[in-house]
Amino acid sequence: MSTENDQLGRPLEGSSQHKSTASELRWRLYKTEGQIAALESQMAILRADRETVLGDLAAIVYPVLTLPNEITAEIFIQLWRAVALSTCRLWTHFSPFTRYMCSPSYDSDTCRHLVDLLMCWLPRAGGLNLHICIKLPTSPSPESDRTLRILGQYSSQLKTLDLASNGPISFPADIRGPFPYLTSIALLAHPSSFGPTTMPILLDAPRLREVRLDAIDLVDWRTSVPWIQLTSLDLLFHDVLECLEILTYTPNLEVLVFRTDEGPEDPIFSPPPSLPRLHTLNLGPDGSNDLLPHLTLPALDNLRLDSVTNESVEAVTALITRSGCSPTTLLVSFYNSEEAECMHDLILCVPSVRNIHMLCAGVTSAHFTGLFDSISKHSSILPALTSFTIDECCTEIPLRPLVQMLAARRSPMEGIAQLNSFKLLFHQEYYDVYAEVNMNAQNKDVGLALEQLCALRSQGLQLDIQSTIKWLSGNVTPKMIEEINAVDLS
Repeated sequence: MSTENDQLGRPLEGSSQHKSTASELRWRLYKTEGQIAALESQMAILRADRETVLGDLAAIVYPVLTLPNEITAEIFIQLWRAVALSTCRLWTHFSPFTRYMCSPSYDSDTCRHLVDLLMCWLPRAGGLNLHICIKLPTSPSPESDRTLRILGQYSSQLKTLDLASNGPISFPADIRGPFPYLTSIALLAHPSSFGPTTMPILLDAPRLREVRLDAIDLVDWRTSVPWIQLTSLDLLFHDVLECLEILTYTPNLEVLVFRTDEGPEDPIFSPPPSLPRLHTLNLGPDGSNDLLPHLTLPALDNLRLDSVTNESVEAVTALITRSGCSPTTLLVSFYNSEEAECMHDLILCVPSVRNIHMLCAGVTSAHFTGLFDSISKHSSILPALTSFTIDECCTEIPLRPLVQMLAARRSPMEGIAQLNSFKLLFHQEYYDVYAEVNMNAQNKDVGLALEQLCALRSQGLQLDIQSTIKWLSGNVTPKMIEEINAVDLS
């Protein structure tokens, strides 16, 4: 049987002494070149077939990759855009031009655009409930009437309606309900344009619970709003007497926000309305606290005072005594040092408060020292306190009294709640006002205080000091805050 060596003309094993002649070598070379040519012919066929397959594949898969991004986006996103824009829920909220009092009156183009936008927007919501928040063109005017009439066509879908205007707001007489889903309505006019306001009769609004009236003088107010079903009422720039008259119609009220520029001109002798369900009372500055002597609030839980005087402290004390209530949350603003002088008396009259939030733009370092010392040494001051926030601070904070207060209220004491949270937030304009290191500060005291703060945090006190300026007994820097926050609580 011949072997491959025989086919190539090579000598067999054991015949190494045989030598090929020139003709034999030429024959072998000829046969080899023939085999190479045959293989190359097959390779050419395979390469051609490969190019054909690649071309067919590219025609199916890759053309989109060579298109501009804009065309690709249109191809792949157009359908999804259509799906999104046809989703009714996307169009249920309408709130352009909502910079209420700050923005000027609309020009004619803006008025036209507002109407056009409403007409193309609201139908897209289908039959879903609508949340509308817009500023009206100057009212009364044809543009304002047209806008309100468009809204009137969707009265059966309105859920929340906020309307603002630089002038009095007046609804056209032909706008009527029903308003089966309306839960909240707010009418906001500029205080300088206080004037008669007409609105649709909302007695056919069974779900209405929240009303806000800013500088709104409602015509026929007794019959315009179903007061008895309200749970939240905001009255801004109304006098005390008017507020009290409205409150006699709101026995189910739970939240009351009241702002006025001045107190009553004449004494008020009407009996205080009883609001048995009211748990949140928010009073603005100036004469708003004059409402306090005329209220009875047995369920009061949250109290906010935007200004504090000796008279308002007495009124709060009388309110708590008269109502038999125990408020647990107090948010109070001290805008000047005169108000800060009332701080001690105020916290004395609310022993049930667990959460206190102070806006302290007018509080001095001396006031803070007195406050911290009082809380540290007297168990009768805020015995239920568990959360303490000092906000908008614009002065130096005495470090040692603060640490002593925190340590005292973290220690177990009979009849005294344990403080769980303390936050200190400086006013933005005062960040890093005092960047210099106090050369008179004793580093030993600062270091000891820092160790105590870290220890309190490791024991579970939620300590939040977001930014700092100079403290009386040293300079607390962001690095020190990082050290406090770096305490491992695991």
